[in-house]
Amino acid sequence: MMNKRPSLRIGRAKYLLLLPLTAAILAFGNTAIVGAAPTVKPSPKTTASPALALAGQDTSENGVVTYMPKFPGGDAALLKFIHDNLKYPAEAVKQKIQGRVTVQFTVAKDGSVCDAHILRSLSPILDAEALRVVNMMPAFQPGRLKNGEAAQVKYCVPVTFSLMAGKKVFR
Repeated sequence: MMNKRPSLRIGRAKYLLLLPLTAAILAFGNTAIVGAAPTVKPSPKTTASPALALAGQDTSENGVVTYMPKFPGGDAALLKFIHDNLKYPAEAVKQKIQGRVTVQFTVAKDGSVCDAHILRSLSPILDAEALRVVNMMPAFQPGRLKNGEAAQVKYCVPVTFSLMAGKKVFR
C-alpha cells in the first residue's frame, strides 16, 4: 500500500457518474414486456388496421394473474374480429385523418368486455369507431390466478387507421 499512488479526484468522479447509469439500467430492465402483435393477411376490402398489443394487467386484489384472458380462437381471431367489424368513417376519410387510437378495456371475471375507454385519442370520429368495435366483442375466456380463481384483467388494443394515396390500406 505504501508504493501505491493515491487515486485522483477525477477517477472517483467517474465512478460516481456510473451510479445513475447503473440505476437506469436496473429500472428499465425490470419492466414487463408485452407480447408482439400477430399478423393477419389483409383482404381486398380492408378499411382499417387493428394492430394488437395485448397488455394484461391484473386488477384483482388477490394476486398476480397467471393465465391471461383469451379471445375465442386466440389473438389471430381477435384481429380478424376487429378487422371485419371496423369501418373507416367516411368523414375521417374526407378529412384525411389517420393514425392510431388506443383503447383500454377490462375483461371481467365472467369474460365480458367492460369499461372500454380511449387511452390515446386521435379524433372523436375514429375514437368512437374503435370504441364501437371493442364494445361489441364477444366474451373472452377469463384470466385466472395461480389458484385457479377468475380475475379481471385490463387490456389495451391499439387500432391503426391509415390512408395511402386516397386508398384505405391495412398495415
